[in-house]
Amino acid sequence: MHEKISAVMAQQKRHKMNTLLMVAMCAFSFVVLAFFYLRDEPAPVDADLQPEPPVPNAQVPRAPDRFRMMLEAASPLSSPVQQTTPAWEWETPLLSRTVESNATSSDHWRAFLTDSDWQPRHPVWAGTDYGSHGGWEALMVGRSAVVAYYARRGEERIAFETALEMATTGRRLQTLHTWPTLFPRSVELHERACDLLAHLLAATQLDGYQLGQYQVTFEQTAPSETVLRDALNRFYLYERRLITGPRAGDAWDEATPGIPRLQHGALFFKANATLQMFAACFRSMKNEVIKVPFARINTLASIIGPSGIPDGSLGSPNISGVRYANQRLWSYSGLVDRQGLQSARHVVVLTLFAVRRFSADTGRLPKTLSELVPKYFTDLPKDPYNGEPLNYDPTRGLIWSVGMDFTNAGGHLTTLPLSDAYEPTVSVK
Repeated sequence: MHEKISAVMAQQKRHKMNTLLMVAMCAFSFVVLAFFYLRDEPAPVDADLQPEPPVPNAQVPRAPDRFRMMLEAASPLSSPVQQTTPAWEWETPLLSRTVESNATSSDHWRAFLTDSDWQPRHPVWAGTDYGSHGGWEALMVGRSAVVAYYARRGEERIAFETALEMATTGRRLQTLHTWPTLFPRSVELHERACDLLAHLLAATQLDGYQLGQYQVTFEQTAPSETVLRDALNRFYLYERRLITGPRAGDAWDEATPGIPRLQHGALFFKANATLQMFAACFRSMKNEVIKVPFARINTLASIIGPSGIPDGSLGSPNISGVRYANQRLWSYSGLVDRQGLQSARHVVVLTLFAVRRFSADTGRLPKTLSELVPKYFTDLPKDPYNGEPLNYDPTRGLIWSVGMDFTNAGGHLTTLPLSDAYEPTVSVK
């Protein structure tokens, strides 16, 4: 009997020990998993990604209000033709109505451009999401209509100056310290200006001197690597604000109270670890911007995975952060690619200016682009996609870039000039 009691007690003791061991192992596993899943990385050192601080002034600039009124006064599009067809193909009555209905917007545009109190780093710009304004498409279509209308009336100078104002405005907007939504709009303004100028130059009757003046103005609107690198700093700051919220003492965070911090789940989203990916990707993009397009290597996929395919597996402690980074960052990488394409379009139109000046002065097209040097160019502009002079065929009357596929396919003229990203092409006759 005594032996049986001892055996039962020993069994109970083993059971308790096993239970305690199991509890201890569960507790240890919980601590390890909690450490693994709840622990975040240190905040990244990102001083190299900080934009220049705001420059507040006692006098608030008038330009933001004029810019807002310009957008608000743009006449809504009333015809499907306005949305699907280049303005120079519209019927004259539609052109006339569009120009008349956008007269107030045009007045605000001129006031905006001629305002001498230009303060792109004033905090007032950072307080409004101008790029998301609903009047953008109507504004750009309205300005295109003005160009086409005056060109049809034979008033080429007004048409050219309006198109150049679009390019100048696009270039100016890129320097503003404001939300990232505005930068793509500014690039689109330059794109539309290039299309309009290519159309005007194909049949212009202006003399070489006047075209030379316009060429100088247009050259100053060229896409700038420095401007885009500065903009990427501002975009990083915006994304940091969304992830971690405002930082005390940060001048730009204090100037943008309207930018909220996004709410993420704590278990699979690590704010600092996610921000480290953003910092690494923005550094990579800044490094690629200074390279010509044919030398660029996109490294984002190695950090966050290919576009739409986040780099991470289920169970990863920061899988939500990786997915978020993948979703947000590829659009910024697209801006770098878009800038390269726009640089090519700009060079094509710039060369078209010089060819038309040559033709106005001599009565013929140049046999080769080398005839443009040194009177019309000090050095021939290079195609950013291969580092060589642009392609030119005087017989067919075409100038083109090899485009995003880096392959010369002989030029591809499209209804909307320069619309083929793989062969941006313009006509010289």
